[in-house]
Amino acid sequence: IFLLGLLIGVLIAAIGFYYHSYKRENRSGVVSYDQNNDSKPDLFYKYENGQLLQIEQDSNFDGKIDSWIFYENALPKHGEADNNYDGQIETAFFYENGLIDRVEIDTNLNLEPEIIEYYTNGVIDEIIWIHEKLRTEWKEVKYVRGIKRVERIDNDYDGNFDVKNLYNSSERIIKSEEIKN
Repeated sequence: IFLLGLLIGVLIAAIGFYYHSYKRENRSGVVSYDQNNDSKPDLFYKYENGQLLQIEQDSNFDGKIDSWIFYENALPKHGEADNNYDGQIETAFFYENGLIDRVEIDTNLNLEPEIIEYYTNGVIDEIIWIHEKLRTEWKEVKYVRGIKRVERIDNDYDGNFDVKNLYNSSERIIKSEEIKN
């Protein structure tokens, strides 16, 4: 009788596991979560045939979606965000092999980025600031293994960097020098 009970238990567990796996692999629709426990969903995972297609989030809990990540072959491909919650997208995210590769931020909503961040294997390498009217690079910061090391600034926006700041591993300025052009 013990072996019969054990066999029935194993059979029930196998059926449950198969059903759960089948449901997960063939899921289509939206799974939602309430992150701040206010009884309103604010995080949404969209699936089709078991593949994650998109994540949407209401990060300030005002009832409006302000962040999107789009997936391809189970990896994030690109994303968008309304960081100041005004209803317009300011930030675009681009992924390579599932890791963040580049971020573009449009600070003045002219549909052109004024800040561009570059990453390698998901770690920040460089940030470039572009003048919103002149469209020239006026500041750049270089990173080594995600730590700020060198900053160059074009204070007069003439297209040539005027100042170079060097940083230590704690990201404190250790040397500042004028650049002769």
